[in-house]
Amino acid sequence: MKFPPAIAWALALVLILLGVDMSMAPSLLSSILELLSGLVVPLIMLSLGISLSGKYLKIAFIPAVAVTVIQLFIMPIAGILALPLFQLAELDKKVAIIEAGMPPALTPIIYAEIYGFDTKLISAATFLATVASILSIPAWHLIMESGLI
Repeated sequence: MKFPPAIAWALALVLILLGVDMSMAPSLLSSILELLSGLVVPLIMLSLGISLSGKYLKIAFIPAVAVTVIQLFIMPIAGILALPLFQLAELDKKVAIIEAGMPPALTPIIYAEIYGFDTKLISAATFLATVASILSIPAWHLIMESGLI
């Protein structure tokens, strides 16, 4: 409950349920939120770049490989198996599969710091999955474009 994105999500949900629309907000607030939203991705990329390091791979290689295999291969397969349960457009299916196979970003590292988890393992897994995703994401794309899925 202390995690700022969770608080923002809960507030947004309440505002949506109350029927509040951004057109009701002053234009200054909309402009400020638009400017701040443009900073989110660069800040995440900067934070992720700072936190990525392969130095913990030596001590957490096997668990990092396991996490990487689950994240980049098993989760997209699970998504493929779940797709018949939903009536999605073709593009939506492809996006869901690619999204299921994305490497973890900054959130697991943040949670590890907050809750005292093994940050070395999570750092190693994040690093390995990010590097491996350079090959796995194009591979999933090629598989989808070939018509196998």
